[in-house]
Parts: sequence; structure tokens; C-alpha cells
Amino acid sequence: QMRDASELLDITDDTNPLFVRLSSAGLKNSRSHDINFSAGYSNMVHMQNYYFGGNWNVQGNSVASATLYDRTTGITTYKPLNISGNWNVSANGRYSRNIDKNDHWELATRLFLSYRHSADYISDTRSEATQILRSVVHNYNTSTYLHLKYMYKKTNVMAEGSANWQVQNSDRNNFSRVSAVDFNYGIKANGPIMWGLEYDTDIKMFSRRGYNDSSMNDDYLIWNLSLSKSLLKGKPLTLRLEIVDLLGQRSNVQNTINSQGRTETWHNSVPRYALLHVVYKFNSMARKKPAKPDEG
Repeated sequence: QMRDASELLDITDDTNPLFVRLSSAGLKNSRSHDINFSAGYSNMVHMQNYYFGGNWNVQGNSVASATLYDRTTGITTYKPLNISGNWNVSANGRYSRNIDKNDHWELATRLFLSYRHSADYISDTRSEATQILRSVVHNYNTSTYLHLKYMYKKTNVMAEGSANWQVQNSDRNNFSRVSAVDFNYGIKANGPIMWGLEYDTDIKMFSRRGYNDSSMNDDYLIWNLSLSKSLLKGKPLTLRLEIVDLLGQRSNVQNTINSQGRTETWHNSVPRYALLHVVYKFNSMARKKPAKPDEG
């Protein structure tokens, strides 16, 4: 991957004297190597599907934003630097099939395992460190998903649940080990109701446990609902009212943990809203030209 030209120029941006950005003329181009494999099997009898796959990726000369904080002056200095040692390996499997003779019930499950070796530069603002230090964090992830679905004519009802177990560990000073679980469970349904109306709804409980930051160990129930109706001859016009987070449970501030074990906060999202969709479908059939007399 070619470097951004602005990173190679000898420029110091000290527009804000407390946040100084330096260039790095000696940056090398990044490299990425991947190995992927997969195998699958499908059978139309009871709609059986089996899949297994894996991936290995290693990155060389990745560009990290090295940060150094001077406790004496309060100045934070940023500089892009190459770093190697980032690699990850993963494996996943999927299985689904109808479990009754009339194919009304479907069972599906997924399993995902991964390990990420994350290398970055870090400066500890709580210490007297005067140089940028290398940080290596070991990330282990195990996630699983399961659903049971009932299908009859145009009606579908599905109960589903998923969980993700994340473990992070490092030998660096002041690192707080993470062993946390994010899980959710709920019901989805869609189909016709009365007066030509169709509904699509899902209600799901989201929970997090085991985080060192108590504000991240939370629960919130999310209910989304949409109603739609098709109009006019041939039903080319569709009106659909969509309501997201009907109960107003989701916060517009979200905290997550990145691969270095640092908390990232996201603001200014719109978690609750209503939206009216108006969709018109144009269908035009090509006219067949009449044959000429000499063409038969």
C-alpha cells in the first residue's frame, strides 16, 4: 500500500501549540499477506447447508500514529511511524437446515474463533515516560449465533440469540486485563395483517458483562417496527413507515474497546427516529417490432 504524500513531506503542524503533528519522511509502504480457505456442502433436501472456513493475515510496515505527551509542558506530539507485528488468524463454521418434514421449521447456527496479535505505539500519560513505547496486546474472540425460525405462507417468526466473548491481555505496564461478554436475544417477525398492511418487527435485549468500566456493563431493550402497504393497480406504489428504537432505550453515546484495550467513545448518533419511505416501481416491457413482409 502506497503512503499518503502528505505523510512524506517534511512538515510540522503546530497550528494548535498543544497538539503538534510531525511528518515522517522515512515511512515505508505497508504490506499485507492473506491465506484463505473454505469448504461447503448444500443439499436441497430440507435445505441443508454446511460451511467451514479459515483466514490468516499478516501486515508489515503498518502505519501507527505514535503519540508522546510531555507532562512538563502539556504538549502532545503525533507522528506516523511504521510498525510490524500485526497478524491474525480465524476460523468459522455455519450450519442450517429445515428440521421438520413440511419444511416449516429452520435451525441455523454459527461459530467464529479468532486471535489477533495487535502491535501499536503508546505513550502512558500517567507516567514520566519520555519516549514512545511499543505495545502488544493479545486479543481472543469467540462468538456464536443460533436461531429457530418458523415459516408458513407469508408469515415468518424467528427466535434468535448471539454472544461474543472477548479476552484481552498484555505485558505492558498499567494494562487492565479484559474478559467480557456481549450477548443479545430476541424475536423477529414479519407478514401480512389487516387491510393489506404488512408488518416487520424485531425486539431484542442487548447486554454486556465483565468490562472494567462499569458504565459499559449495561442492558437495553430495542424494539424496531415497520408497517407497509402497496397501492394502485399492480401495486407499484409502496408506503412504509419505519420506527427505530420505539422504546427509546439506546443512548447516543456508545463505548467500545479497540484491539489495544483502549476505550473508544462515539457521540452524535441518532439512536431513535421515524422514517417514511415512498417507493414506486417502474416496469416497462420492451415492444416487439412487427416482422417485415419479406421476413415472413
